[in-house]
Amino acid sequence: MAAPSHASNFAKPEIRVEGELKVRGRARYAADVQMPGMLWAAYLKSPVPHARIVSIDTSMAKAVQGVHAVLTHEDIGARRHGKVLYDCPVLAYDRVRYVGDRVAAVAAETIEAAEEAVNRVVVEYEDLPAVFDAEEALRPDAPILHPDAADYFYAQGQRPPVPHPNLQGYRMVEKGDQAALAKAFAEAHLVVEGVYTTGRQHQGYIEPHACMVWIEDDGTVQVVSTNKAAFSLQQQLSRVTGVPA
Repeated sequence: MAAPSHASNFAKPEIRVEGELKVRGRARYAADVQMPGMLWAAYLKSPVPHARIVSIDTSMAKAVQGVHAVLTHEDIGARRHGKVLYDCPVLAYDRVRYVGDRVAAVAAETIEAAEEAVNRVVVEYEDLPAVFDAEEALRPDAPILHPDAADYFYAQGQRPPVPHPNLQGYRMVEKGDQAALAKAFAEAHLVVEGVYTTGRQHQGYIEPHACMVWIEDDGTVQVVSTNKAAFSLQQQLSRVTGVPA
């Protein structure tokens, strides 16, 4: 029997529905969404890798003209989000764990007013020992970044045990005959072991990160976001806010 021909699959060009809009610069992204009376958000981020939050003073930020709200953990509580283990605070509430950890949020009538208010938030930190390497983080004497991780919400039911508290998740996968594998290594002419390092890589999105949120009169929360997993985002927002999915 002759092999089936796949030439017919390419007889008609495949057209991406959004392709023409993108190449012509007419595609509408989340950052293009505008709403009447909308506010701009800006965040104060941690300048240190690991520290206890001693105090936060937002009085000068609230005095900036056009500012509608300045929020810290004292306003929203200890709320966390995450994909599986909800270990990322919405706003840091007891400590910061990396440079860039969000400490305060500002909502203002203009982005300039929001950023000005962020610059006026005063935070006192007490430095804690930090880790800068994944292997160092797994040493027995490494600083523990999430000492209360056992109390965090785990989206897949019961969280499996981890061999070190700095591990978010752990899984051992074994396939095949392990004895035969060990024998093969033992009898091999040459075994090469090494540690290889590559540069960081990240996909290049063609749109900037952006998000627009508003609440309808009936309490429905509307979200326009640069997000590829709509239902996952819905579930995370429901868990964090308490609003039913």
